Amino acid sequence: MERSSRERVLEQRARVWGPLLATAAGVFMVSIGWLRWPDLMIDYGAQLYLPWQITEGRVLYRDLFYLYGPLSSHAHALLFLIFGTSFRVLVWFNLLLTAGLAGVIFVLFRRIADALTASLCALSFVVVFALAQYQGGGNFNFVAPYNYELTHGVILGIVTLLVFHSYVRRPAVWTLMTLGVLTGMVFLTKPEAFLALFATMIVGLPLALYFRTESCRVKLFNALVWVASFFAAPFLFWVYLSLRMPAQKAFEGLIGPWLHVLDPFTRTLPLYQWIRGINDLSGNLVQGLGFALGWAAVLVMVAGIHRLFQRGNPDVVTSFTGGALVILLMLTAWWVSVPWLELGRPLPLFVLGYGFYQARRFMRASAAERGQPLFLLVFSVYAFVLMLKIVFNVHVYHYGFALALPAFLLFLRFALYDLPGWLPTAPNRFPFARLAFAGLILVFIVAHGNVSYKLYPLKNYPVGSGSDTIMEYYPFLNPRGEIVNQALHYMREKMDPQAGFPVFPAGNMLNYLSRHPNPFPFIFFTPPEVHFFGEETYLKRLQSRPPPYIVFVEMDHSWLGAPYFGRDYARDLYAWVIANYHQDALFGELPFSGKGYGVRIMKHSSATTDNPS
Repeated sequence: MERSSRERVLEQRARVWGPLLATAAGVFMVSIGWLRWPDLMIDYGAQLYLPWQITEGRVLYRDLFYLYGPLSSHAHALLFLIFGTSFRVLVWFNLLLTAGLAGVIFVLFRRIADALTASLCALSFVVVFALAQYQGGGNFNFVAPYNYELTHGVILGIVTLLVFHSYVRRPAVWTLMTLGVLTGMVFLTKPEAFLALFATMIVGLPLALYFRTESCRVKLFNALVWVASFFAAPFLFWVYLSLRMPAQKAFEGLIGPWLHVLDPFTRTLPLYQWIRGINDLSGNLVQGLGFALGWAAVLVMVAGIHRLFQRGNPDVVTSFTGGALVILLMLTAWWVSVPWLELGRPLPLFVLGYGFYQARRFMRASAAERGQPLFLLVFSVYAFVLMLKIVFNVHVYHYGFALALPAFLLFLRFALYDLPGWLPTAPNRFPFARLAFAGLILVFIVAHGNVSYKLYPLKNYPVGSGSDTIMEYYPFLNPRGEIVNQALHYMREKMDPQAGFPVFPAGNMLNYLSRHPNPFPFIFFTPPEVHFFGEETYLKRLQSRPPPYIVFVEMDHSWLGAPYFGRDYARDLYAWVIANYHQDALFGELPFSGKGYGVRIMKHSSATTDNPS
């Protein structure tokens, strides 16, 4: 698009200062969040436990029952083999991946927009999505997430989009092969990440091939190249796993995530109903529409003021007035009570509209001009499908830290590049619209960063030791960290190092930090896993090979439809443990009593009692 001289100067400065600002913001976010990213006892323990156990010789899907793909666990296991088993190894590796994705986002949006847009996209990624914490629990970031398959799937997905952009500009067989291999790798992560990318490829590649001036034979060959490349990574993993278990079981392990996702039981859980927004569908739709109208009002206001500045006013007056208004807009957005964490609700509506607009552009464009609208259409498909899990309740916190990222980046392109480009800017005139939108986005970023700045310092109590240290909340805010430390000390000092134990209903972090493995293949004993595998399966395995110890951990699973293990679900399993084990140690409150956090170590009654209670 044609730019005024003022906008060209702005672009030149953004090329230099934009990456520096994003880098500085990333360093700052890492400094305040250092070792504070995970949740101590919910979910993240499995992300450490699985690769550790793989390095110990256990096999995923045979010795370790897991509901997601194998890529992340095996990549981390390889890192553990090379650098040693520690939490910090995963921190550094995933920080490098996060920095790499920030670079990919900058390069991609520099290609499809400009340096200012690319800089603010990269800045938004590191501050708002990748390194943030907005709630009491951790896990929703790119360094120590509740599930690495999601973040790795999104990282590979955006890298695939960058490769697809290269393919649209300069088609080549090796680029097509890269697209297929990357898509196959995402299949090995998490279903929602793969579904979004697969839908993108199913829409983008046929359109890209159809409008090329090649014979049908060449187009068919190209399609087969992508298909063959797609199966490469899943096939290699299937062969690897088949050497360690029956081939059919290895295949079932690879497709297992889809079997569980399609199970209607998950749709009945309060957590997933809230995530999707169907727990209060009408209320969420009204809120989404309200925020959409608010967005539209701001866009129209900025566009209207911009047009006023392009009239015959002296440039010095225009610049002074425009600068004052930009500052005023920024201060207003900062000081007015704005529900910052809910502003993403209109994103699905925006992406749908933007996608249809780009589809129309694509169909009307000449052969030489189809590349950009095709890519933006494909990006819109990826962003929308990735949001389907949270489509009626979109936000940047919780699952939105990954699922809403592409849609938000697409909106930044619209606000910073498309909309100002549609508005006329006379030569040497003040580019009010671009600066106003950039200022408002900066305020949005700072407001979100401020939430993390206030929350992270509250997590300053070390749990674990050495390179496995994790920072938890001060005990006066939450006693969990102190209680876990006491339990870990007991496990290291009083329990046989070879004595493994399961943790009911979940607590792989205790296994990992104490280096006492769970002798059973079950990772969790929460309501979904008990439903998928069956309580009888758990009980038979426990009865046939009772471990010397069992650990109970306080955990309320109301959000999964059944609050307490042994009371609201898995009653037979709990009753058998109580009948055959006695309490060996108790730290904090009695688990499942609802009185507070606690860890209870149970010892098999046939074993000698070292520490009777």
